[in-house]
Amino acid sequence: MGGARYPAVPASRALTTFAAVQHAPRIAFLTTTDPNDRRSWSGIHAVMLDELRRRFEAVVPVGPFDGGTALLGGCLLNRALFAATGKRFDYAHGDRLVRHYAPLVKERLRRAYADLVIAPAATALLAGPDLGMPFIFLSDTTLANMLDYYESYADLSSWSKRQSLRNESAAIQRSAFAVFPSDWAAASAVRDHGARPEQVAVVPFGANFKSIPSAAEALRERPLGELRLLFLGVDWERKGGPLVLETVKQLRSAGVPVRLTIAGVVPPIEASEHIDVIPFIDKNTSDGERRIQALMLSHHFLFVPARAECYGIVFCEAAACGLPSIARLTGGVAGALVDSVNGRLLPPDAGAADYAEVMCSLWANQGEYSALQRSARRLFETTHNWKHWGDRMEALIASVLR
Repeated sequence: MGGARYPAVPASRALTTFAAVQHAPRIAFLTTTDPNDRRSWSGIHAVMLDELRRRFEAVVPVGPFDGGTALLGGCLLNRALFAATGKRFDYAHGDRLVRHYAPLVKERLRRAYADLVIAPAATALLAGPDLGMPFIFLSDTTLANMLDYYESYADLSSWSKRQSLRNESAAIQRSAFAVFPSDWAAASAVRDHGARPEQVAVVPFGANFKSIPSAAEALRERPLGELRLLFLGVDWERKGGPLVLETVKQLRSAGVPVRLTIAGVVPPIEASEHIDVIPFIDKNTSDGERRIQALMLSHHFLFVPARAECYGIVFCEAAACGLPSIARLTGGVAGALVDSVNGRLLPPDAGAADYAEVMCSLWANQGEYSALQRSARRLFETTHNWKHWGDRMEALIASVLR
């Protein structure tokens, strides 16, 4: 689990360090989008805001911000540049947008009367002039990690790349702490963006469920008569959908009775009696959350071998349901899926036969599979939950405000 190389302030110090602030700390929660919107940053903004409000009397949302013509112009420039040269412009981190946001941010923060700013996924809001108060930078990765890793950050023009890297570095270096959910992201902050090691903390994200299944529900024995695999995601190609299909083919060729459920996307495949397809499920509704949990509680493995992934909250959600995950070791996945604890991570070059072999071995051994279920749930209960995230953040905030 992450954090060993980037020590954070122990949670036990949180209660003794607020004395330096003569009043209850007032925290600004700074986001580009509306943090109360459960769709904002895949719901992460909303759960972070809720968790901070459980601990502090005054947490003031500061957002959303209108990108105006700077954002629109950047979008149009990106399209024109790509059409003409095959290169992209990263309008979300460009200088023009940073300059546009700077006075808006300063004015909104002035009216918030805050002691400290918590700023998740907000590089463009932080990279401008000094905010006049300390802030904690939060993200699931760094800009340097995204370059040529996600398709939208592939083939950036050299001019755009310089702007984006400079602005990301400015935001990280000015922060009191830069907090990430994986060692992959934290290492990049130091290596690529000039953060000091003692300035960086690794704190896992949790499961984005409003209600959590009981341990008894999560650890209920799953029948082994048929191997049931669950693919959950809206980006079929990036999440590794084709590899999932090839693995199912390998399993069936080996005589393994397997059933695949694809949820969240309608893939470009022909209908099959051993594949169930469930279109998009809105997890932000109670019914949607219940449907996703029901799927996780009735399958043997969550199988999402993504080609590119910054973290993977879905692996934390699976752990909450006692569902072991099988995935590719890439990006920040190891921050959410700890190998042999809540599932198995295979090397980036592993093929369908490798995945099939791992699944067959675990599925055929009830004792080993049950042990993996228990350790997955234990990981969720101890570290990969939002209460633990809140405890760690409370300690960091206390350290800043001393």
